[in-house]
Amino acid sequence: MVGATLVVGSVGDCFGFSKSAISVLTVPCFVRPCVWPPNYGIWILLQWVCYGIAMLNGPCAEYTRNIFGGCAFTSYGGFWMGFALFEILMVITELEPPSKDGKAVWLCVWGLFTLLNFIGTLNANRVVQFVFASLTVLFFLLAAGVDNHDIHVLAGYVGIVCGSSALYLGWAEVMNELAGRELCYIGPVKNKVF
Repeated sequence: MVGATLVVGSVGDCFGFSKSAISVLTVPCFVRPCVWPPNYGIWILLQWVCYGIAMLNGPCAEYTRNIFGGCAFTSYGGFWMGFALFEILMVITELEPPSKDGKAVWLCVWGLFTLLNFIGTLNANRVVQFVFASLTVLFFLLAAGVDNHDIHVLAGYVGIVCGSSALYLGWAEVMNELAGRELCYIGPVKNKVF
């Protein structure tokens, strides 16, 4: 069981690290000329490896004990691999950027999917609930931010909070498993919703 938790915890850390790192790019006080846009490629690679490949490998351990976690890792891993691949193809081919309306609809669909996943977390611990709640808000803010720079920046801050909470969750699950008790608070739910 410790091995599975270590795999899932490290995938959670990967999600948290990369989500926080990429969200930093939308917050003006963090963006510096040396980071944005000349070295944008490193962030695309981070999406591909951390978000995509690691999150697609997570379900291997997760499906054996947690269908919800396996489905979430697979879905979001595919999302980020697709997003990164699209960004890469726009650079190396003549693929046109998506229309603003299309991008907003795409983000809203992912927001709805994440909202449904959030409902699934109501029997999980409080930190998992917070990760999915903040991720839901993030997708909808990103959709609204397609046409509004201020909302896009707000989404960056929400992304940093979401990614940081996921990073904490991954770390806390590993530490709790290794300690054999709740060493790091994750807020277990005592009264199940369904």
